[in-house]
Amino acid sequence: MLLCALGALSACEKPRQPAPGQPALRIVALSPALAIIIRDLGFESQIVGRHAYDLVLDPSIPSCGELGTIDYEALLKTNPTHIFIQWGAQELPPRLLELAKEHNWVVQNLNPLSLDQIEEAANSIDKSLFAFSTGDPAEHPTPPPPFEDEMRRAWSDRGPAMKSAGKILLVSGTKPIGALGPGSFHQQLLQRLGATAVPQSGGPWITLDTEDLAHLAPDGIIIFAPRPPRSPAPAPATPDQLIALFGRAGELDIPAFKNKHVALIDDPLSLTPSTAMIPVADEIARILSDWAKNPSPPARAN
Repeated sequence: MLLCALGALSACEKPRQPAPGQPALRIVALSPALAIIIRDLGFESQIVGRHAYDLVLDPSIPSCGELGTIDYEALLKTNPTHIFIQWGAQELPPRLLELAKEHNWVVQNLNPLSLDQIEEAANSIDKSLFAFSTGDPAEHPTPPPPFEDEMRRAWSDRGPAMKSAGKILLVSGTKPIGALGPGSFHQQLLQRLGATAVPQSGGPWITLDTEDLAHLAPDGIIIFAPRPPRSPAPAPATPDQLIALFGRAGELDIPAFKNKHVALIDDPLSLTPSTAMIPVADEIARILSDWAKNPSPPARAN
């Protein structure tokens, strides 16, 4: 299902080609998240440089650095027109700015750490690259391109079934239990879908002990454990196998464990704040809908 949704998203944006007489786009994506967005916008074939820990691009594309370190020699060899970087709130490196001025590079520092920021980054990248391709900085598709509608659809309220699934805990890691709490884009996504998220206080990442888990008493738990990029999906784990991952905490008498409402999302991009959240949102909605329809496991036949 996740792969189908990704395919549908990619189909929304066809590979972009420059207008006659316009120079070819040459993009360096110095962020795994931004590379996913650029790919989903249809500009993958114009990417000439990547982040060292990129998740989706062809490994043969030259690496031009990583967070905190830029390989300027490799960067110069790519001869880019655009550089998209995720550098946080800190000032961009003076050397990068000097080279950008000297070579007329467009450099954009984007930090998609929330759903709104993912939308803003996608719109900013699309507008910049579309304007360069057409040669008209004022020209941009109207109405909004399909990917924008798709993002808004993905993280919108999915109806009463989301609430009916009860209190939902999202975790990344089970030993210790790492809750994706308030401030994380995952919990934000869960709330946008119309579900009830726990915990309701704390930071984006919260370490829970057994007592904390018992106190929260979630009705459902979704585990995020991305498999390696480009690896095939393994056979689905059973709820009992997933509960066993919690060790002794898995013996707690809480609704999620009693009703076997524990699920796994292992998509390689499921922890990367980008347009990859579109299929993740659809998968979460599917899981919660199933739990709402089946509040307790079916009785075993004698």
